[in-house]
Amino acid sequence: MKDNQPLYENIAQSISNQLKLSYIQYVNKGAFKEVYELTDNDKLQYALKVFNPHKCNIIRKDREIDSMKKCNCKNIALLYEHGNYKDKGILYFFTLEEYMSRVIIFPTPG
Repeated sequence: MKDNQPLYENIAQSISNQLKLSYIQYVNKGAFKEVYELTDNDKLQYALKVFNPHKCNIIRKDREIDSMKKCNCKNIALLYEHGNYKDKGILYFFTLEEYMSRVIIFPTPG
């Protein structure tokens, strides 16, 4: 499997159904989570982030969530919801955030 292929697409689809949102596509992944695009009935976009259950550091995750709840900055996505989803005995943590398409926080020199 290529390194950029999603590992948790089925989990993301199940979570989107649970949240009554439409699954659109896999977007990308980082070191600890994968990002998926979802929409609601009004076609508003959301970013669903599914954390890798084998790499997720609970303390770091909790600190990130606490920071997002307090933050009000245009360059940091709004946190709409967070929770857990259990599948085949494995607990997955997820966040539902504002979808920010290709946002550049720090401009590159040039």
